[in-house]
Amino acid sequence: MKQEVLKFFPQTWMIVLGLFLFLGSFSGIVWRTFFQNKKEFYEEISQIPLRSNEK
Repeated sequence: MKQEVLKFFPQTWMIVLGLFLFLGSFSGIVWRTFFQNKKEFYEEISQIPLRSNEK
């Protein structure tokens, strides 16, 4: 099945570019999620469902 799909993309640079875009996006999301110190932000967000209906 892979060969059937890849025969419609003879430009290998497009496949490589797509791979690098995916890896870059995935790495950025992982870095932002795990390595930025946003403890206060996540603690505040986690308390939203527990709050009463204050307006």
